[in-house]
Amino acid sequence: MKNRIRRIVFPVIVCLLFWGCSEKAYKQEYKTYKEYLGINPRNKSWFPENVFPTDAYNILNNSYSDPLCAFGKFEFHRNNYTELLNGDTNLVVIDCNTFERTLSKHQKRIPKWFISTSETHDVNNHFFQLDRFYLVVNDVRKTTHFILSN
Repeated sequence: MKNRIRRIVFPVIVCLLFWGCSEKAYKQEYKTYKEYLGINPRNKSWFPENVFPTDAYNILNNSYSDPLCAFGKFEFHRNNYTELLNGDTNLVVIDCNTFERTLSKHQKRIPKWFISTSETHDVNNHFFQLDRFYLVVNDVRKTTHFILSN
């Protein structure tokens, strides 16, 4: 009887452990900045809040805890968003290659809605870094994509 129970319980425990260890994205979606403001402050840590415009909309985020990374995107209405970012002393202007190197670290986790490497070479893109956040802003398309990476 004990052997029979062991043969049943042990495989169930092993399956639960493997299932629990499979890392899935924690997904967040908000239609407007106002909706985003209403979320739990802990969830906001997955967003580069210092550069989040108040007119942001269609806000998406997929985050992972191991390894620590997040992919995000939002759209904005503002015409001078890149000018505002250039005035922020906490932001560092980076090149496309730096953004792509960071992106390549997490290649298997990139969501389908995230900017592709072929799109990063658009002449209207501007690249910034804020701590562990890497951003690409396109003022013509009025979109921002960002990566949180260690």
